[in-house]
Amino acid sequence: MAGRFKNLDDVEILHHAIDEDTRSNTARSFLKLFWWKILKES
Repeated sequence: MAGRFKNLDDVEILHHAIDEDTRSNTARSFLKLFWWKILKES
């Protein structure tokens, strides 16, 4: 059970980090995908 609770804590920390950086990370990810598609097509 301790391991399970630790994993849940890690997930909560991960979700919190994602919530903190959602805007910048999402924008950066879409920008990378956008440029990757352009470079792949050219």
